[in-house]
Amino acid sequence: MGIFFTILIGIPLGVAALLGWFNNPDAHMLPLVLGTILLVLLLLLLLLAAAAVWLLGKDFMAPIMAVENLDFADAWSHLLAMMKKEKGAYAGYIG
Repeated sequence: MGIFFTILIGIPLGVAALLGWFNNPDAHMLPLVLGTILLVLLLLLLLLAAAAVWLLGKDFMAPIMAVENLDFADAWSHLLAMMKKEKGAYAGYIG
């Protein structure tokens, strides 16, 4: 998550700094506001995806790993195969 946050926040801030948007923010208000809105939306999407993966790992992968004696990658593959069979049920559970 730290790497994703660094990429998601660091790259746009670096580009804005290189373009000089922070030196005179009044002249670049529209791109700063639109960029901030886009950044917040992407951040929320990342947090939502992370929460879904955490939920699936906690509620499904841990029991699969314990009962079937699988490692993380094999349990994830097994879970994805199970999810393909009943997409709606898992989407409802996550929702």
